[in-house]
Amino acid sequence: MLIYHITSHKLWARAAEIGRYSHPSLQTEGFIHCSTEAQLPETLKRHFAGENEVLILAVVERRVRTKLKWEAATNEELYPHIYGTMPIECVEFMDIWLKNAQGEWEKC
Repeated sequence: MLIYHITSHKLWARAAEIGRYSHPSLQTEGFIHCSTEAQLPETLKRHFAGENEVLILAVVERRVRTKLKWEAATNEELYPHIYGTMPIECVEFMDIWLKNAQGEWEKC
């Protein structure tokens, strides 16, 4: 199964250099936030309103070697959380998403 993580070019470039992906939320909250494909539009709207471009990493759940838990968020939906760094080999593919002229997110 694929789960999705939204990140920046800068964080992904760093991961490519060292072979492992991390996110600041791992230090501040103890895990890396992920979403299902269906949850992506709402996650982008809620947490990335100030951004104009993001990378969306498609992560193969079974490749994640650290603890991965599905936990309820404030909206009571279950979201996947990765409790550790992950090898870049966990990422099956990535897409660039941009905001269009109407302020809606679109995959490039």
